Amino acid sequence: MCRKEHDCDRECKQEIVVGNTTFKYELNQVNENTYDLVATPCNIPTSVYCIARISVRENCCNNMEYYQAFINTDPVEIIQDCNLCDIIARAIATYFDHTPVINTNNCTCNRRNSFGFF
Repeated sequence: MCRKEHDCDRECKQEIVVGNTTFKYELNQVNENTYDLVATPCNIPTSVYCIARISVRENCCNNMEYYQAFINTDPVEIIQDCNLCDIIARAIATYFDHTPVINTNNCTCNRRNSFGFF
């Protein structure tokens, strides 16, 4: 069952491991119940990705709080979870599963989908 209280601190930078990569992330407040998830792979500290917009939602039938994330993929993917930390990890994993431009394992770029001239 979903918990009413928030599981992660939304105010400060956090770290999370997704796959074999450690990410620093932060949730930037957009309004009272909406946050933008921004993440940086620790092995590529100059890369910053706007991963998703996460909203705090409530099921009014049973007063259950949950989270919904609109992931910035093409097409946009929408996921829901009862745990904030879990939805952050899932959103980061989904984003990088659909973004072949970067390989976070060995810090090399794949030019296949980049906007470079060469």
